[in-house]
Amino acid sequence: MATAHQSHRELLRASWNCSKRLAAITIAFSLCAAAFANTVAYYRFENGPAGSVATSITDSSGNGHNGSVLGSPIYSSAVPANQTDDTLSLSLGTADGVTFNYPFPFNTLANATLEFWVNPSVTSVQYPSLFWTTTASGDQNRFNITVVPGGGVGIDYREPNGNLHSLVGVGGNAVPVGQWTFVAFVKNGNTYTLYVNNSPVSTVTDSNPNLPTSTGWTINGRGTEQPSSCCQLVGLVDEVRISDQALSPSQFLDNASVSKVLPQLAFGGGWYTAAYFTNTTAGQVSFEASFAGGDGTPLNVPSVGGSSTNLNIAPHGTAIIEAPNVGQLTQGYISVSLPAGVTGYGVFRSSVAGRNDQEAVVPLSSAATTTSTLIWDDTSYVTAVAVVNPSSVSVSVSITVWDSSGNVIGTSSIPLAAKSKTAAALRDLPGLGGVVGKRGSAQFTVAAGNVAVLGLRFNNAAFTSIPTADK
Repeated sequence: MATAHQSHRELLRASWNCSKRLAAITIAFSLCAAAFANTVAYYRFENGPAGSVATSITDSSGNGHNGSVLGSPIYSSAVPANQTDDTLSLSLGTADGVTFNYPFPFNTLANATLEFWVNPSVTSVQYPSLFWTTTASGDQNRFNITVVPGGGVGIDYREPNGNLHSLVGVGGNAVPVGQWTFVAFVKNGNTYTLYVNNSPVSTVTDSNPNLPTSTGWTINGRGTEQPSSCCQLVGLVDEVRISDQALSPSQFLDNASVSKVLPQLAFGGGWYTAAYFTNTTAGQVSFEASFAGGDGTPLNVPSVGGSSTNLNIAPHGTAIIEAPNVGQLTQGYISVSLPAGVTGYGVFRSSVAGRNDQEAVVPLSSAATTTSTLIWDDTSYVTAVAVVNPSSVSVSVSITVWDSSGNVIGTSSIPLAAKSKTAAALRDLPGLGGVVGKRGSAQFTVAAGNVAVLGLRFNNAAFTSIPTADK
C-alpha cells in the first residue's frame, strides 16, 4: 500500500494516468442531502438560460416530482434579493403554467408547508389562481391559492362533491405589483396559517375537513385545466418549496440556512486544509461545522477537538477552521449550514520536501445542483473530475463535452447509486478520449436527483481546482 508521501507524489505528478492518481488521493467529494430531508418537492426554476422558454420544470429535492410546461413560460433573471444560489425565476403569462402528476401534498399530509416568492406584473386579473390543485375539469376536488396583484392572498378548497371550505387569507396591499413578496401556507393538522414576508397574518381551523382527493395539481394551470380564463397570474414566481412538516418562520426559505459542503478535507501526510467564513450582515450569527470521512461517518479533527465545532461570527466578522499538516494523511469533507448573509471558501495546501508549497482555492458546493458545467484544458494539462450523487435516489449522470468551437467531442454517462461517487480523468471516461490535446467545456446533468462535480487540473507539480457553473 502506498504511503501518505507516495500518495502526494502521485497527486502532484501530472501523469497521463490521472484516474489512478485520483483514486490514490481519494477525493472526498460528498454533499449533504439533509437540507431536503423533509422536502416533498422544490422548484427553483434554474434550468435557464435567462430569456429562454422553459421546456420542463425540475424538482431540485431529488424526489423526482418534475413538472410539465403549459404554454411558453420564460426563465427570467429577476429574482428576490439576498437569496443564495438563486439566479432565475419563472415568468408566467395568461396561457402559461406547470402541471404535476402527483397529489398536492395538502391533500394527503397531516402537516405540510407551501412556500413561494411571487412578483405580479399586472392588475387586470381579479383573482389569479397561482396554485390550482387539480388537473380535472370543473371547480371541485381542489385547493385554490389566489394571489391578487396589488391586493391580498388566500387559500380555500372544495371537497370532491364541490362543497367550499374557506380557509386563511389577507386583503389590502399584501402583494404589491412589481415587488417580490414571500408567502407561506402552513398546515398543522386541520389548522392553516398564512405568513406574508415571514409574519403570520391569518390562522383558521377547518372544523369539518373533507379534503380533496385529486391526483394532480398545477401552478397557474386553472385556465387550461378547469378551464377558465378568469384567473391566470401574469408575473414572476420563484423558489416554490413544499415540505412534509409544519415549518416555523425560522425554517422558511426566506430565513433558512443553506447547506453547503467543502468537498475535500485533507490534513497530515503533507496536506493542510482551511475553511474561511465571513458574516456580511449587521447581526451576529452562529452555525455548526461538522466533519465526515469519505464513508460519511463522523471524522475526528484534532485541531478542533472533535467531529464538529460551533462558529460564532460577529457582524462583518470572519472565522477560520484549520486542519494542520500534522501526522498521517486523513481525508474527508466539511458540512455547514450557513445562515443568510454568510459566505465562505476552502484552501488546500500541499507540502512536499524539496518543492515549494502548492495551494488551491475551492468554493463551497450546494446540494441543489442538477446541472454542472466546467471548462477544461487538456492541451498540455490533465483534467480530472470527481462526480457525486448527493441525493437519496440512483441517478444516471449524462456528460456532454464540447471543444472550443462548440463542436461535440463526445458523450458519456455514469450510473451512480444514492450518495455514491466516482473519480476519473475526463479523457478516461468512455467516449471522451477526444479531449486529449484540446480545450472546451463539459456539462454533467441528471434528469432526477442531484449531481455535484469537482474539477482538478494537473500541471507537473502544480494543481488547482476548476470552478463549476451550477444550476
